[in-house]
Amino acid sequence: MGSEAGFEYHWRLSMGDADKMDPKLISEAKATETFPGFASKLKPGYRIFVFEFKTDFILARMPFAPNTFMDSEIFYAIVFEFENTTLDPIMLHSEAFERLSDYWMTDDEIIRLVDEAIDFARQNASSREVNWASLVVVGLEVRTAQQEGESNEAAMARVIRAQYLVPMSYLPFTYSLVESAPKIYNIPGIFIRDIRKKVDKIDGMCGICSRNMSVSIVASKLPRCGHTFHSGCICLWLEGCNRCPSCQTTAFIS
Repeated sequence: MGSEAGFEYHWRLSMGDADKMDPKLISEAKATETFPGFASKLKPGYRIFVFEFKTDFILARMPFAPNTFMDSEIFYAIVFEFENTTLDPIMLHSEAFERLSDYWMTDDEIIRLVDEAIDFARQNASSREVNWASLVVVGLEVRTAQQEGESNEAAMARVIRAQYLVPMSYLPFTYSLVESAPKIYNIPGIFIRDIRKKVDKIDGMCGICSRNMSVSIVASKLPRCGHTFHSGCICLWLEGCNRCPSCQTTAFIS
């Protein structure tokens, strides 16, 4: 359970079927193996761990009311066994951190999840002779917990949804199998990451989806005009138009 007020995190680790892994993940792993200086740091007979994070976003209502499923997403991290065993969790942390922090997980909570996932992989993964890699499924529930005295509407507005988050394609160390739609503009990844901020409270609606911005969200504030939107909404907007949807100020130079 996380320490951020109003949010809870529950996870379950299991082994998946590596033979059914998408070929794109195999290609990504093989490309990583060829990085200059990378192979020399690997453990002899090293194994490859592919972590599949399957996240469900849940509204956890007050006691005795049923929980409500709101949204879901899947992303991947690819980790190699290093000669220096302290590097394995560091690699998983670096690949998963940005997305997990979007869920309002604390640093301590992320470290705990990473350490448990690495330990589970080491204990349960097969040898390289059996499979080219081992698939570890991280079933993660991100629960927005309704607080005492909080209305259903207010709790619903706080729920984290994948559609509001920065698209996976803008997270440099995270793998996703979701195909991106064709773009008119290629937004610099550093621009997207720089405008993304955790916001404790925003009044009003997102100017793109017309839904409540509410509290406890990850939003994006355009630097030139100051207008703020759901991160997922503004990313998709800027791929088709490089101007602010509210005031038409140029957001970035392509």
